Amino acid sequence: MINADVHVDGVIAKQTDWPIVHNAMKPNRSTPFFGVDDEQKFIENKNKLSKDWIYNEKIINYSFNGHGLRMDKEIAQVDSDYLAAFGCSHSMGLGVCLEDSWPYIMSQQLGIDYINSAVVGASVKLTAINFFNMLSTVKILPKIVAIAWPHAVRHTWYSQGAFLFYLPRHNLNREQYKIATEVYENMLASDLTTTEAVFYRHMVKTTCNRLDIKYCETSFDPYCDFAKTTDMNVVTGDGSAINSFHARDIQITPQTTMRSHPGIGQHLKAVEILTAQL
Repeated sequence: MINADVHVDGVIAKQTDWPIVHNAMKPNRSTPFFGVDDEQKFIENKNKLSKDWIYNEKIINYSFNGHGLRMDKEIAQVDSDYLAAFGCSHSMGLGVCLEDSWPYIMSQQLGIDYINSAVVGASVKLTAINFFNMLSTVKILPKIVAIAWPHAVRHTWYSQGAFLFYLPRHNLNREQYKIATEVYENMLASDLTTTEAVFYRHMVKTTCNRLDIKYCETSFDPYCDFAKTTDMNVVTGDGSAINSFHARDIQITPQTTMRSHPGIGQHLKAVEILTAQL
């Protein structure tokens, strides 16, 4: 087992090699708000949005198991027939109830158990690392691997005994991680992020085929070159449909447009896309 520090915005927390999780996904923790789905934003939205906004009444609870995964079971309690879900905060279900997240819905529709190994801030590379580390850790392989791939612009480095999360809107300590930061900036100016994403996706897909694991995929990012390059069937929807398209963490920009994590309708669409591939 490799102990590693996960850094996002300079925050450090010890984690094991699988599952690798964001340091905010604290084991055995339950909280009504998490990350960008914060209480202050919720209060502001209640005053701004219409009375038929479902989250005026609908309550969300983020519960993390002993490994820091957003699940209603411990990994050791999962049945032998199970779905392994991977992705970023979209797949963890940030902004929606556990029962409204696509891994939960998909497992219910298929009548099998599930492990949601999605990670807040995950990159395509980290998703692949989590997948391969899972294969070397679990006693029984999953029947199905379902992935909602993160945007390829994200990247993960391993440096000084730590996993470093690189996202365009997050800045690490440039002096401490100078080389990784400079390389990441150069990658963003090229097609390397997309090229690497296609490579990691190929590794995961071919490994599933070799191990006779059913594989399905989608993305919540229709404008990502990675999704376009691979002709991936992506999740889209109507941005004006607040209760379907938007999760609870709605942010209203100065231009009065709204953005958020995927809402209930998008999670349902993801399940539709994923199960169709099976």
